[in-house]
Amino acid sequence: PSHFEPALDAAMKAHLSDLEAIASSSSNDFDSLLGAYDRAGSLYSKVGSVYGNYISSLNTPEMQAVQTKMAPVLSRHSSKAYDIPGLFEKIEMMYEVREEK
Repeated sequence: PSHFEPALDAAMKAHLSDLEAIASSSSNDFDSLLGAYDRAGSLYSKVGSVYGNYISSLNTPEMQAVQTKMAPVLSRHSSKAYDIPGLFEKIEMMYEVREEK
C-alpha cells in the first residue's frame, strides 16, 4: 500500500504536464490537440486502474488509510486537470471547426 502515494503523485504530475503542454502548444491540428488529449495521462490511467482495483478488493486497514489520505489529493487533481488555462479553449476551437473538415 505504501507505493500508491508516490506512484499516484508521479502520475498526476505527468498528467498535468501533458495537459499543460497541449494548452501551450502552438499546433492547432486534430492530432496535436485531441489526439494528444486522448493520450494525456496514460500513466495516471494505469496507476489509477491498479489503485482502484486495490481499494475495491483489498479492504485492509492499510489500504483504507491510503484511500483516506489520497481521496482529497485525487479530487484536487481532477479539479486542476479541468482548470488548465487555455485547454478548454483549444478543445472548443476543435469543436467549432469540426464541420469544416
